[in-house]
Amino acid sequence: VLEERIAALEGGTAGLAVASGHAAQVLVFHCLMKPGDEFVASRKLYGGSINQFNHAFKNFGWNVSWADPDDLGSFAFSEDGRALLTAGHQRGLDFWDAAEQRHLSSVKGLTVSKPGFDNVVCLPDVQGFAVGTQDRGVVFTDRHGARTPRVPITQGSSQPKKLALSANGQRLAVAWTDGVGITVHDMASGAVLDRFKGPPA
Repeated sequence: VLEERIAALEGGTAGLAVASGHAAQVLVFHCLMKPGDEFVASRKLYGGSINQFNHAFKNFGWNVSWADPDDLGSFAFSEDGRALLTAGHQRGLDFWDAAEQRHLSSVKGLTVSKPGFDNVVCLPDVQGFAVGTQDRGVVFTDRHGARTPRVPITQGSSQPKKLALSANGQRLAVAWTDGVGITVHDMASGAVLDRFKGPPA
């Protein structure tokens, strides 16, 4: 009776009641996961869930990657929508198969410059991504996270805080810290086309 009433309240066709949140999590994950799959979870969870994800779920072959919700640097989809890149200020870059919902690879030692800024853009024609990093300027990766031989875009010791790609994919604008302003680059050569210092104070 309880399940029928909850389903009616929610506008569903059926419902299932379980004795605990842990039981509910097992049921949901059992429908979504298979052995060897990986999922991302926030570190700001109830302690019992952290234990369940860290220990009990490993018995099913489900592996957790912990993420700090206060450290969401940026994310971007590949042009075809099949790959998702997540970039964190501390964690670095992670590449995911969006359709299969599985982790593909990690790039260590390449972290975005500041959490909360738009530091990743998808490049046209499946060229990969441009990533604003903490200490290497704007670097370029292929769609799987491997660094490409393209020379990074830098402005001295300033960090990129926002990237934007023009609609035709031919220009990349980079906003920098330390009062450098915005530089606009030719995507083919990386050459600086324009500089904007911003309005006078």
